[in-house]
Amino acid sequence: MSTDNARIEGEPVIEVDLGGNGGSVAFHTLEEVKRWIDRELVAWDRHELREMRSPAIGYILQRQLQLPHVIRESLEKIKEMQGDEQHTALKSIKNQFEQYADYRSLYSASQVGDEILMMIQNKQLFLAIGALASNLGIPASDLVRGWHSKEGELGVVLSGYALCHTSNMVRRSDLAEHRRRMEIQLNHLDNIRRQAANDQDQLKTRVTNTIEESTQALKREQAGWATFSDTTQNDWKTIRDTFESQLRLESPVKYWRKRADDTSKIAKRSLIAFVATALAIIGSLVVFGPELLERVSAIKNAGPFTTLAFVSIPALTALWVLKHAARLFVTNSERSADARLRETMTTTFLALTKEGAAEIDRDERLLILEALFRPPAPAPSDDGHWAGLSALLSRRNS
Repeated sequence: MSTDNARIEGEPVIEVDLGGNGGSVAFHTLEEVKRWIDRELVAWDRHELREMRSPAIGYILQRQLQLPHVIRESLEKIKEMQGDEQHTALKSIKNQFEQYADYRSLYSASQVGDEILMMIQNKQLFLAIGALASNLGIPASDLVRGWHSKEGELGVVLSGYALCHTSNMVRRSDLAEHRRRMEIQLNHLDNIRRQAANDQDQLKTRVTNTIEESTQALKREQAGWATFSDTTQNDWKTIRDTFESQLRLESPVKYWRKRADDTSKIAKRSLIAFVATALAIIGSLVVFGPELLERVSAIKNAGPFTTLAFVSIPALTALWVLKHAARLFVTNSERSADARLRETMTTTFLALTKEGAAEIDRDERLLILEALFRPPAPAPSDDGHWAGLSALLSRRNS
């Protein structure tokens, strides 16, 4: 393999990606590499720029031409190498070319390099110097400190610096940092996504639980309202039945209460009359009895029947009066008790109907009404007219 036409069986001698500073380039011979570097040195070693006397401009040109000069020196040395030593030197030159991707030097055929060279041709030298410094990564503060010409020229240089700075170039050396930042942002977005998914799941769970709780609460409310409605209807039915029963039985209650009061009063009056009559008879006998007996015994030619008549007639009359007074007392006492009993039955029936303690059907209501309005039973002490001795005996036995 000759040093001027070095080939490795049809494959490029050097193939490298310059990134945004020129893209992919491939060289099949070392002569092609040499011509590429010579073009770069000629392109940037311009007399227009050399005539601009300023330490800052010299520093910028030195930075721009440093990498091409290093590659040119490496190419000069590789001519004397053979075999593995030359292969190692080619790898070193490839690594030097890769520094173009980090903008250690600006490739003249790149988009930015072509624009800067057009500025030089159009005599926009200060603008081109500022753009070149920005591409090489020289801090703007270094330009300000190293610039000793007119301030207006410095302003143009800084304008070119800012113009190139907005081209948004990405250096290969910055890719790791950009990748790290991108991974951080992606992780942050992924965390946000997972948090949003968790929040969505929790929201769905809460919504489901809320719906279930609302459904259960609605069912309980409906059951409560149904129970309340049934209870209210039953209470209303009970109150209505009680009111109707009270309307029907209010008159009988008043009647039997009045009947009990009236008969009780008659019984009391009969008792008073009986006591007064008995006292009057006893008093008359004590006061007038001896005198009456003396006058009866003083009558001449009076037979036994006459004496008996004078004694028995007043006595029978007094007994008859006492008997009727006693009979009125006993009869009215029994009628008063019967009226009190009927009043109690009516009041109890109303209380049972009101409280609902017992279900009273139609037949039971008829029995109660018949008991309320049945005629009063004869008093057991009634000694009125009797049919004969057999009836008297049978009544006493019963």
